Amino acid sequence: ALLLLLFTACQKDLCYNHPHNGTDENHGRLHVVFDWSETQNPMASEMHLVTFPGGRTPVTYPLTGMDGGDVSLWGGNYWFVAYNSDTETTQTRGTCYDDFEICGVTRTVRSIADLHFIWEPERVWVSTAQDYPVVANTEQTLPMKMWAATYQYTFLIRNVANLDRVASITATLDGLAECYRPSARGPLNYTVAEIFSFHKVDASSIRGTLRVFGHSPEENTDAPEDLANQLVIYVTMDNGADYSFTYDVTEDMQNPSSSSIDEQTGEVIIDIQIEDIPIPDQPTTTGLFDIDIGDFDTEEWDVFPN
Repeated sequence: ALLLLLFTACQKDLCYNHPHNGTDENHGRLHVVFDWSETQNPMASEMHLVTFPGGRTPVTYPLTGMDGGDVSLWGGNYWFVAYNSDTETTQTRGTCYDDFEICGVTRTVRSIADLHFIWEPERVWVSTAQDYPVVANTEQTLPMKMWAATYQYTFLIRNVANLDRVASITATLDGLAECYRPSARGPLNYTVAEIFSFHKVDASSIRGTLRVFGHSPEENTDAPEDLANQLVIYVTMDNGADYSFTYDVTEDMQNPSSSSIDEQTGEVIIDIQIEDIPIPDQPTTTGLFDIDIGDFDTEEWDVFPN
């Protein structure tokens, strides 16, 4: 797992990944139980329990599996964050309970210098506990109810013209959250974009999915009032001709009208439907981009209302 710990100024004496497993009379033993009852089909091979004595100076305890485990802590009041750590496309940062974040990993995309891309995050679940008193020389049980920090969006586009001549379709979506902050129970930093692919559903329809932190926007986030989500679809034809089409999906992203649960993954799926991509019958523009996107013939089209 790629766990890049980035620090901000909260307290200097950081102690990541060095738990103090003392057994003397000044310590209490805490049995942590992860409660997955409000999640669907969770899968986690390793969890991290981050402890914040007094809300500061984090200490991380790796726990194998998804059930929980025992930790030994000095007596005192603690704040906790738990999350699944078996991911390669997330990283953590922050030095206090209030600013601890799970963030996406930067992705380099050639020819799109004006957007900051992250890799699509894997499924993330989190839980928190605040001001919990650990009593020295005592065994205690701490239940932590897990919840999903990521959502999946599905884009279905119908009535795609000349789909039989299309070689590949890729898309970018901007205005997404870079991080998820467990203490605020919501995403933040709506400054990044993600890349994802579309796949053929039938002779005239395509579907694409991507996963994001939270769903945009939620309460207790720093989402700006003028937040916009632009979906840009890049089409490569079978003769090498390239086109791009831009859709404003802000309303659908921020006020989704339909959602469902994926039966296999248990993830919340938010469906957004778009009508028509007018791909020319006789494409003439060739070699303008190679997934990593350069200059294109561009047109803007309105989202078909759900």
